[in-house]
Parts: sequence; structure tokens; C-alpha cells
Amino acid sequence: MRTLTVPATSANLGPGFDCLGLALSCYNTITFEFIESGLHIELEPCDLSHIPADSRNLIYRVFCGVLKTYGITPPGVHFAQVNEIPSMRGLGSSAASVVGGVVMADTYMGFKMTKQEMLDFCASQEGHPDNILPALLGGLTVGCMDNGHVRYLRMDAPKSLRLAVFIPPFSLSTRKARSVLPKTVPLEDAVFNLTRAALLTAALATGELSALPFAVNDRLHQPYRKSLVPGYDDIARLADASGALATYLSGAGPTLISFFDKSPSLESLTDKLESLHKGWQVRLLCVDSQGYRLK
Repeated sequence: MRTLTVPATSANLGPGFDCLGLALSCYNTITFEFIESGLHIELEPCDLSHIPADSRNLIYRVFCGVLKTYGITPPGVHFAQVNEIPSMRGLGSSAASVVGGVVMADTYMGFKMTKQEMLDFCASQEGHPDNILPALLGGLTVGCMDNGHVRYLRMDAPKSLRLAVFIPPFSLSTRKARSVLPKTVPLEDAVFNLTRAALLTAALATGELSALPFAVNDRLHQPYRKSLVPGYDDIARLADASGALATYLSGAGPTLISFFDKSPSLESLTDKLESLHKGWQVRLLCVDSQGYRLK
């Protein structure tokens, strides 16, 4: 049996639409073995009714897709999938499954895939590399697609950086979150995001966290998606009053993440959150620097 862990990820980080990503210290775990024939999938927790336990399972579909690309007939496989990353909350759950399927396939092939091949295949499944990169590589990543290939840089995030992750009791599909975005934006808004994305990347790369309150501002997606996240402004104000440097919408949402330069009180945040909106949860995480792990 092999054990694979894949971190949650946060994309965009405010202005870095479809290009910036951060790996988080929350993980999905896949324990797997190859068998002569058949497919056997176990899901934990057991209430994951929205995740198929048959050939429709995303991990299995990606696993088979990689092998078929290399002309290899998929073997039988038995795996247990333990999900700590909430689904459809903007924390990279689908990217974790895609990475899981690719790593499983590469393990079966005797580790013949290069890092670039793994990245390119994962991105072909996701459509963009913002969650894939940190899930594979850890840390802070910047990436783009270029003729079917992922071009990227990876950096270490400041060790002092802490993240309060506010997770709502409702989900939001990426398709719905993208449907509210305009097809065109004013040049002024495009320039606004370019400058903030550059400032944010530099702030996180150099540890100059004092720039974060200005750097996470965005005009391309967050103003349009706020209406899909009831409580958005309340959570942001709560985080600000608790000492957060900045708050942004993680990926397509609906999760909100706040940057802190030191760990806030989880008990205090939980109590304040409970008084504002029932059903929301808060987790205190740090940046995962490694990416996936295979044992």
C-alpha cells in the first residue's frame, strides 16, 4: 500500500486571477494499491455522497487517462480516499483529486513522468494552473499556460504568514462563479489588477507583509462574486477587527481567507463567527511548503 497526501490550495489571492496560488496545511489522503483486476473505492467521511465510488470518480478517471496517454492498459486498483479539503468551497479539492490521479498513474509506471509532464497533464484537466501548481510543488506559485505547457515560478512564502480560513456551510460551483463575470473590463480595471498582482507577489516573496492590505484588492472578479457569498462583508470586517492584514475570496469562493502575520486566537474567531453567521467554520492554517507527499 502507498499513501499519498495532497494539500488544499488557494487560487487568485485577490488580484492574481487564474495565475497565483498558495498551498495550505490541510490535506486529502489517498491510500492505494494495484490489484489484478477490478475497482474498489472507499470514501471517508462516509457522507461524501457527492463523490462517486465507481469509475466516475475523478481520481480514477485521471489515473486511467494518464495511463491511456502512455498506451498502458489500466490495472485493477483499490484506494481509500480521505477528504479533509471541503468540496466546492474554493480550496482546490478538484485539483487535489487530479494530482492524486496523476501521481497514482506515475507510481504504476515506475515514475517515468517528468515534473513538466505532470504539470501539463494536470493543467489540461483543470483548464488553468493556479491550483495545480501549489498542489504539486507547495509554497507560493505563479503560472500561466503557453501552447499547452505550464510556465511557472515557485517561491517560499514568509514563515510567519498565517491564514484564517472562513468556510461557509454552502457550496459554490466554479461554473456559477464564472458566469457572473463580465466578458470585457475597462482598461483601468485591468491595469489596477496588474499592479496589485505584481505588488502582492513581491510582498509575499520578500516578506514585506505591510503591503498586503493594498495588494489583495481586485476589480476583475471579487466585486462580481460577492453577491454569491452571503456574509462576505461581515466576515471581512470580523477579520479586520481581529488584526487581519487582508482578506480575499479564495479561488471562485465561497471560502474567505485572511492573512495574519501571527496566529490569531481560534477561540475568539470562532465565537465571533458564530454570533454573526450560523454554520460557518474557521480553520487556522499555514502555508504548505512541500506539495504532495508519497510514502
